[in-house]
Amino acid sequence: MIKANFIRFSCLWLICFVVTNSLQAQIDSARQKHIVGNDQDSHGCKPSAGYTWSKVLNTCVRVWEAGTRLSPADTSLNKTLVATVIFSPDKKQAEIYVPGIRESILLEGMVNPENIMYWDDGEWMIKINNQIQLFRKGKLLYKSE
Repeated sequence: MIKANFIRFSCLWLICFVVTNSLQAQIDSARQKHIVGNDQDSHGCKPSAGYTWSKVLNTCVRVWEAGTRLSPADTSLNKTLVATVIFSPDKKQAEIYVPGIRESILLEGMVNPENIMYWDDGEWMIKINNQIQLFRKGKLLYKSE
């Protein structure tokens, strides 16, 4: 009887030990996955720490630190969401980050007949006229303050 109880107790203890270790391994694995900065995208940027790849700077940036904030100019837009523009060092390109659009948009710099520079891709356009203005299909959506 004592031997049978000992075997049952040993088996029960072994099962508890295995289950506990398995659960602990799952918890440790989950913690590793959710550590801020423990992830990387295809460029090596860490999205969980706020970094994204900038096409014009060719490096990982925090958009709100590297770019210029553009507030909504159109009253139909959510006033709490802003667009951001980052210019290449030579000002030949502008990269825009627009709420609701997953990827940044790259605009090429051009000079109009009045010798004023602007950035355009056919749909989006940036003009600088005492402030940075972002247009979509000719409609002013965002502007710097």
